[in-house]
Amino acid sequence: TGEGGGGGGGQADAQDCEGFWIFVECVNSKGPHASRHPNAPLVHNTLVAMQAVSAPLDHSSVSVELDFMTPAGYGEYMLHVHARSCSMVGVDADRKVPFTVRQRVTSKKGVAKAAEAVSDDANGT
Repeated sequence: TGEGGGGGGGQADAQDCEGFWIFVECVNSKGPHASRHPNAPLVHNTLVAMQAVSAPLDHSSVSVELDFMTPAGYGEYMLHVHARSCSMVGVDADRKVPFTVRQRVTSKKGVAKAAEAVSDDANGT
């Protein structure tokens, strides 16, 4: 028993899970052509990642990793992460996540300077 989707004996099956779609949009970006046009205007609300997720009903949280291309220009950006239920109305979540794209550093002196800048940011100075 418990095989083939009939809620049997506490075993996990498709009926014991909830499906969600995770959408990630970059709220402010210079778009895909920024490397060729560094002074390009900001592009708003660009979809950068999406993934279907299945979560057990008895779990209060789920962890998901999504890969996406960072914007080509350096600076401050904002992601808007949306979790949308596939079957229940009103069981949705939205969060804004800020992040910084920093210049790539290759020299030892540059690495030390970049580490100092990150440390200063973490300490609020």
